[in-house]
Amino acid sequence: MITGDGQKWTVVADGNTRATRVFATKVGAIEFARETADKIEGEIIIHKKTGEIEERVSLAK
Repeated sequence: MITGDGQKWTVVADGNTRATRVFATKVGAIEFARETADKIEGEIIIHKKTGEIEERVSLAK
């Protein structure tokens, strides 16, 4: 899961409540999440500030 407030973006692994990593940019957070999810053929979920899902990307092969 990727969430942001415009100043920082956090990547949180499924089942965790704390951030795995924090990034200054949305692009950096997405790149990290994509690399991590690709290893386990997982999914990336990007959330808006409101908590709504902005985008969902499945990396299952």
